[in-house]
Amino acid sequence: MKNLRVRVDDYPGTKPAEFYKHNLENYKRFHEVLHSRGIWYTLGVIPKYVTDEELEWFGNKQIDLSIHGIDHDERYPNEFRAHQTELQVIKLLDHVCFRFESKYGEVDSYIPPHNVIDRKTCNALMENGLRCLYTGPGTDPEVVKYALSIGMEVIDTQPPVHYGRSDELFTAGAHKNLAYLLSIGESPWLGLHWTWEHNIGLQHLEKFLDHMIEQCSIMEQTNGQG
Repeated sequence: MKNLRVRVDDYPGTKPAEFYKHNLENYKRFHEVLHSRGIWYTLGVIPKYVTDEELEWFGNKQIDLSIHGIDHDERYPNEFRAHQTELQVIKLLDHVCFRFESKYGEVDSYIPPHNVIDRKTCNALMENGLRCLYTGPGTDPEVVKYALSIGMEVIDTQPPVHYGRSDELFTAGAHKNLAYLLSIGESPWLGLHWTWEHNIGLQHLEKFLDHMIEQCSIMEQTNGQG
């Protein structure tokens, strides 16, 4: 499964009232599900809620961190308000980048909360060396075009195959679609939320991934015989 690329959102979580269950100890169980299957992934970390100790822990693992907004305030789709200037956004991101680099290491990507982003934020990301942008359902296609025009790399994940919750992905047959892409040598992306997976029980994610691995093996054997 080394060619499957996974984007994981919302560490440690978006709701402080739920941090009794959305925390590093429970996250380690989620991490093990991916790690034990040889899956490389990028983790979107919310700066407001992550501790320095957690950043240091991630720095000792084979995990690529991505900045996931600043506060990830559930009341607002766009992380940065209309009244905030581009310079203000640049300074906010600069502070976060410095903190991440001092405790974890270099970070070069950004996952916008709710997948919502505007041109102003794209410019601010480029100013801070965050040249890789993850997008998904809710992202304005015109902003994607703009991001590409200024030299950003855009990695898009969309439902029903490349983005969602593992039980719903399985019902939609996404494991078969991804297995096919893997079997022909591609490196598809999958967008997950670790909090969603923890809430429904990690057995759903294990089932989804294991069926994908099985399907991929069958398809590779079939392709080899052909």
